[in-house]
Amino acid sequence: MQLRARDRVRELTVVLSVVSLALVFSAVGGVVPTAAVPRVAPLVAAVPHVNAVVSVAAICTITYGVHSVRRGRVASHRRAMLASLVLFVTFLVLYLYRVSLEGPTPFPGPDPVYRFVYL
Repeated sequence: MQLRARDRVRELTVVLSVVSLALVFSAVGGVVPTAAVPRVAPLVAAVPHVNAVVSVAAICTITYGVHSVRRGRVASHRRAMLASLVLFVTFLVLYLYRVSLEGPTPFPGPDPVYRFVYL
């Protein structure tokens, strides 16, 4: 009996969501000791910029994947979704690295923007 991801989409979604949220909350909550994570100052400073690029790339790969599957190009869709997964994992790892060292960053903008856009 061969297990395939497409046979267990709902279960995989739940497991990956729980693992991702557990990692985020443990990093934000300070569960990860900062001494256990090597601090590379230029990398920590670059993470927000790199993550912005990664986010734009993920939007592009997801859009391309949806476009491909609507046109019946399943192989292209699969490659785009795999690339999107890699980009998501990259974003999450970099985000957790920065947050575990620096802690969460408060929103620096004006209060109305925070209340109506950021939240």
